[in-house]
Amino acid sequence: AAIQNTPSSFNIINAEKGGFHELRLQFQAKGIFLADKQLAVWNSDTIAVMDVQSSLVALPSTTFQCTAKDVALVSQTVITLENDKVNMRTLQGTVKQQITVPEMEGDPCAIHVNRNWLVLATTNNFLRVYDLSKREARQQYLAKGIELEPGHVLSEVRINVNGTRVAATFGKSNRPDSLCVWDAESDSLSSFSFKTGLTEEQQLEEEAERATSTGARPVTAAARRIERDRSRFCLPSHKTAALQWDEVDPRFLVVEARTDSADAGESYVMTALATSEFGLLPHALQPLSHNTSRLIGISVPNVYFIKNKEAEDEDSRSDRIVAKLLLVRTLQEFAGIEESDASSRDAMLNFCLFLTLGRIDDAFKAIKFIRSEKVWQQMASMSVKARRIDVATVCLGHMGEARAAAALRRATSRGESEKERCALLALYLGMLDEAESLYINCRRWDMVVKMFVARLKWQEALKIADQHTRIDAKRLYFQYAKSLEEKGDISGAIENYEKAGTHIREVTRMLCRDYIRELEAYVRKKREPELQKWWAAYLEYTGNIDGALNFYSVAEDVPSIVRILLQHDRLDEAIAKAEESNNPAAFLIVARNCEGIGRIEDAVNLYTKANAVSSAIRLAQENDMVDKMATLCLMAGPREMANGAAFYEDIPGHAQTAVMLYHKAGMIGRALDVAFRTEQYTAMDLVTMELTAQSDKTTLERAAEFFLKNHNFDKAAELLAMAQKLPEAIRLCEERNVRMTEKLTNLLTPSKESFPDLPTRKSILLSVGELCLIQGSFQAAAKKFAQAGAMVEAIRALIRSSDTARIMAFAGIARNKEVYVMAANYLQTTNWREDVELCKAIETFYNKAQAFDHLAGFYMSCAQMELDETGAVHTAIHALDEAEKVAMKARENSETLKRVKSYQAECQRLFKIWRSFDVDPTDAMRQLRNAQVGPYLNVPETIAVLVKGLAHENKWKDAWSCIEELVKKSGTSKPTQFVPRVFLDQIADEVGQKRLDLGVEEGESDEGEMEEVDFSHQMKRQGV
Repeated sequence: AAIQNTPSSFNIINAEKGGFHELRLQFQAKGIFLADKQLAVWNSDTIAVMDVQSSLVALPSTTFQCTAKDVALVSQTVITLENDKVNMRTLQGTVKQQITVPEMEGDPCAIHVNRNWLVLATTNNFLRVYDLSKREARQQYLAKGIELEPGHVLSEVRINVNGTRVAATFGKSNRPDSLCVWDAESDSLSSFSFKTGLTEEQQLEEEAERATSTGARPVTAAARRIERDRSRFCLPSHKTAALQWDEVDPRFLVVEARTDSADAGESYVMTALATSEFGLLPHALQPLSHNTSRLIGISVPNVYFIKNKEAEDEDSRSDRIVAKLLLVRTLQEFAGIEESDASSRDAMLNFCLFLTLGRIDDAFKAIKFIRSEKVWQQMASMSVKARRIDVATVCLGHMGEARAAAALRRATSRGESEKERCALLALYLGMLDEAESLYINCRRWDMVVKMFVARLKWQEALKIADQHTRIDAKRLYFQYAKSLEEKGDISGAIENYEKAGTHIREVTRMLCRDYIRELEAYVRKKREPELQKWWAAYLEYTGNIDGALNFYSVAEDVPSIVRILLQHDRLDEAIAKAEESNNPAAFLIVARNCEGIGRIEDAVNLYTKANAVSSAIRLAQENDMVDKMATLCLMAGPREMANGAAFYEDIPGHAQTAVMLYHKAGMIGRALDVAFRTEQYTAMDLVTMELTAQSDKTTLERAAEFFLKNHNFDKAAELLAMAQKLPEAIRLCEERNVRMTEKLTNLLTPSKESFPDLPTRKSILLSVGELCLIQGSFQAAAKKFAQAGAMVEAIRALIRSSDTARIMAFAGIARNKEVYVMAANYLQTTNWREDVELCKAIETFYNKAQAFDHLAGFYMSCAQMELDETGAVHTAIHALDEAEKVAMKARENSETLKRVKSYQAECQRLFKIWRSFDVDPTDAMRQLRNAQVGPYLNVPETIAVLVKGLAHENKWKDAWSCIEELVKKSGTSKPTQFVPRVFLDQIADEVGQKRLDLGVEEGESDEGEMEEVDFSHQMKRQGV
């Protein structure tokens, strides 16, 4: 290799042996090209050719004038790129051949020579390959045009060792970000973009997958591979730099992906494989250190870079520096097997190819003869980078790594993702950076923290813990503090113990032996109560009582102050301090002291203030303090109340207190026992108020018995019902006429759990309903009858309540013909003439019950109402027509039908007379005088109907004639019995006659507004 040091000096380096020789020039060089044994150096107008000896000394050979953009050497020929052509010159500068390109391809802009092959790139993005092995350069393949986006250009071109493939980087002129490979033999072009991390073929596959995929379709293996490659190779903030083919293998190439600045992230070198069958296949990414400056070559297993001048000259774990200017890095795929033979290297490259393609069987066939454990380990590492867990598992078997294989199986059984398993495997293979990157990528921050801790990267671990795993932060701070303490960094340990929240215990432990003054200063500085308590305890231990009291006081640790005062026989001060602070723990300490010295009264009071009521009760009971026991027991829990009640039970005259305490303790049965035995009736009432249906059955029965003896039958009935003694409770209600309240009625309702037998439940419900009915609770009675299934009895009870809304609602859901009929019959007793909804309900109920006789009768009532109120004969006739239709549904020639038809005939005759007034009033009056008496309308009633009807039509003269006839036909009856007085007076006024002098009869109504009444919903449907 030849590396430029200064504008006028170079170093010629032997990369294998490590030797170098500095070459100084007489002019400033623009470029340098090193062939096998020759070296060409040029500037803007001069080219110098030198011979390179085995000792790396360069001897001047020839110099000639030439203006060249780029220069290459091959087989005693100097190749120069000059403006719009490429010249093949002798070593003396004579042009022996000139290579030109068609105008459509543009001008030559870049050349590259590898062995006997030349690639030429033009400004219009065409590529040409020439064979230089003959005397003259010959074009080997047809020129290949590359279609690029507008504004994109070819940046750098390289041809492989056998001239079959050309690689080029392209993109915007100042930021190329893509790579393409032209396979000249198959004339195929493959490309890859760092923006997407995918090849062109993968992008097309992804678009096709997206176009055909549905939500229910599972993810295919191809889609998973595309996503895996995207996550590995996507570097949107990077641009391509140098590009090199391997010196031996024509398939293997390397390209740099660098960032514009160190702040933008790491730079990488990407290895790739190119084949005629599969195109361009990205293989792996390796991060570059800041020591590298530029990629200059690759010879598997090594990659060669120019060393950054600012970097140190020492070798690192992954890099080796040669002659202070050349940096050699071993590819990760070959780490540990650098010295392997050519066959092993070829097998490894084939393995890489098939592994990238996902052809596992072919991958293992390529390496089946390899026995080296290092090779298998390296292949396992490659499998991890390729995210191929299946391949890595096989490699683990060949390596004999049983622990790693077992850990992998456990991770699979736990349902961990592929990335998590890859990271775990990377840990076992020693690939710590790869494991860290994978765990960060899948957000397994707990594992990242563990790795940092294991590698003693405490600051990174703590930063991750603070940001992502706060649950581990305090534990990590504690571990870090321990580590610092072991190293003797006391201040650092104190800081991290504080962050861990353990400084009260750990800092005092750490400083109390050899740093007591520092500890005191630390306590005074922190001013934390817990630290002050610890320091006070230390002073107390060392006998400094005043200092201890001072620090206890500052820490507000009253119990400790009281304890020290008592130890020094200062009881009054201790009591005063406890009273001042009102601290329960201090009261307890003083109380125990008072008990020990026999001050029982003070002890009981102090135990009470300390909320140690059990101790106060014990002490009061031992000293027969009867007056205080009850109060203390009420302040305690159920157990103490029960003990206190037993205490009072044995003392004559305190039975009521015992009952009260048993009651408060929840021991209702025991309270009742004591109340029964001592005849505490008032207490008994209070106890039973809290009895419920969930109380003990025996207790309920005994309480009921008690109330029966005391003639409190209402309470006894409730308690019997709670005890599910329903027959006895009902019998008591019947015998003692107990009022059936809503609460008692609900209690007497049997449940399926207590009375599984259906007939028994029905019998009880009927009995409860009868009781409610007798006492006038009609709605409650109806509810119980309905629950028993006695719908008829239920509707009868509701009818007796006269609650029309409830009757209609109940009938609507009863599904019982008899109930329908009874409800409709009841509704006819209401003011149905004024309420259309009631009319609809009557018709509906009769229809549901198929009670057509009843419905026909209802329509006849409607007809009669029309005749009586408005004299609307035609409306009455329509009502009777409806009645006829309904009656015919019942039974033909039935009595109802006969009555309807008879009524119809009378109304028809009346209607004929009415209409005759329009044609011949005299004939109408004649017909009226000769009208026959029918079963429904006599003569006065007939005349009255005509009067009302004629008045409604404003036929006042005819109406007055009918009134005169009515007066004649009424006999002993007055006309007002048939026609309201208001009609008579209004008609007389309209015809100018004197009002009839009929007198005023008792009960006669002068109300009679001429308003039409809607007789039924059925008639409205007919459009009458």
